[in-house]
Amino acid sequence: MSEADYGVLVGQVVAGLTVDPAVLLEPLRRRMTALAEAERYEDAAVTRDRAQALARALHRQRRVDRLRRAGRVELELAPRDGSSRPPRRLVLDCGRLLDAADADHDALDLWPAEWDAGPEPGDRPDVPLARHLVDELACVASWLDAEAHRIRLVHCDGELASCLPPIPLLSPTPGEKAPSSDRRAPVSARRGPRP
Repeated sequence: MSEADYGVLVGQVVAGLTVDPAVLLEPLRRRMTALAEAERYEDAAVTRDRAQALARALHRQRRVDRLRRAGRVELELAPRDGSSRPPRRLVLDCGRLLDAADADHDALDLWPAEWDAGPEPGDRPDVPLARHLVDELACVASWLDAEAHRIRLVHCDGELASCLPPIPLLSPTPGEKAPSSDRRAPVSARRGPRP
């Protein structure tokens, strides 16, 4: 492979990982379909599982990146029981919980003082995160998604929206069965929810 060909390949991988996941997922979908049509269902299932793992990783990365780009975010969390108590205030900075206050806006004791080591390296959106911080932001993003119906955005320094195309998910459409070793019907691609 020439240096120019290698550069093109690297450019495609970078595009697939950052802005256009179809660059990476579409060839896997085509391979999966071809294997299923050739009745190589086990190989099709392995390809589908790999593509799904890649799609999940891309979705997780987008969620983390979106939180980091948001900068300082102030939220109000309505009471779970629907009572008339004032909402709880939460402050995130690049996805990390900085502050929380109860209904009377008194600071909550969220963790022991010895856990508060201040900002971590990588709190800036342009610096790669350590694994433990990626896990923390992924938890915050999951919680925000799960509690979205109770959350009101008060302030955001950056951006929370994404203009990137949705990540295609390779899973059975309604009525289809997934390929497996017991020779089920082939799987087709469907588009998933916007990240």
